[in-house]
Amino acid sequence: FVQRRNNKLITKPFSKSCDSHSYLTPKSCHPTHIIKNIPYSVAHRIFKISSDSQVYEDSKVEYINYLKRRGYSDSIIRTSFERVESLSRLKIIDNDKTDRESTPHPIPLVYDYNPALPPMGKYINKYKHILTMDKSLSKVINTTNIFPTYRANPTIKDILVHSKLDPIKNTYPSNMPPNGTSGSIRCDKGCKVCKDFLDSPNYIGSYHTDEHFRFRCTLNCKSKFVIYKIDDIICQRSYIGSTAVGLTERWRNHKSHIRNNIRSCELSTHFSESNIHEFDSKCTLKEFDAQLKKHLRITLIDTITVNDNNNEDNNKSLKNKEAFWQNQLKSLFKFGDLNKRDARKETKVKAYKK
Repeated sequence: FVQRRNNKLITKPFSKSCDSHSYLTPKSCHPTHIIKNIPYSVAHRIFKISSDSQVYEDSKVEYINYLKRRGYSDSIIRTSFERVESLSRLKIIDNDKTDRESTPHPIPLVYDYNPALPPMGKYINKYKHILTMDKSLSKVINTTNIFPTYRANPTIKDILVHSKLDPIKNTYPSNMPPNGTSGSIRCDKGCKVCKDFLDSPNYIGSYHTDEHFRFRCTLNCKSKFVIYKIDDIICQRSYIGSTAVGLTERWRNHKSHIRNNIRSCELSTHFSESNIHEFDSKCTLKEFDAQLKKHLRITLIDTITVNDNNNEDNNKSLKNKEAFWQNQLKSLFKFGDLNKRDARKETKVKAYKK
């Protein structure tokens, strides 16, 4: 904390009110020197930051209580503060750079820590002169740079909780393999819907999201209670709808409304109002199909579990599933797509603002 007083900058330690000061407890399985260094580091920090002796004394009392609360003994705390107070504050600030810079290329000897280990530093310092007996080795290794260091053993948390998470299961790359027999499948009869309009991709995707989803079932033009997606491949916008009677009959209605400019839904309204999609209204049905298949593709994406005894429940489940996919694939108008009505709410949603 920095404060201006009598044209001088006064500094003192500061901690947020939410700081619990949860220092490492002395009972933790750590090397002894680490346990002893924590009170010393606390004392060193507040001694260096405190620009006034009274500020230091007040902070000293405060942080001693924090250390005691964590279980540190009076003797370790007292010794740490006495060591710090024997130093010059100005000298500490001037020598803020660590002494490690004076010993380039340190050579750590890493051990897995175990409380039963002997004092490794003592033995290393006692016998490291042996390395100087070899002239070639002494040119490569400076024995004064050798020091022991410890690697923490895995804790129960490390064993139970993995640091790396598995990739998200419902997103897949564009080149993922086929789903076997699952997905939007063309019928064996080669009907016009399947032949000219039905798409059979390896995954369910959208123009407005990078997510990809696997198919959970096998669907074709005869499947009832299905969710379908119609992609405008020219404008790159999508419409998601549902039908209880099957795609063949539902597509017949869509196609008729597009051809006759009947604005019965967002899809036919889009084709009616767009200047990009132009069709010859006087052409035959076969010619119209040939024109229309250059503008859109259909994908069957999902279905529901049908309750044979409750058609009202089926319709409700179908609307809920339709709304789910509208939000998953962002086909609503607020995302820049064609669906102006959320199937679950059956109300118009706000227009998308670019």
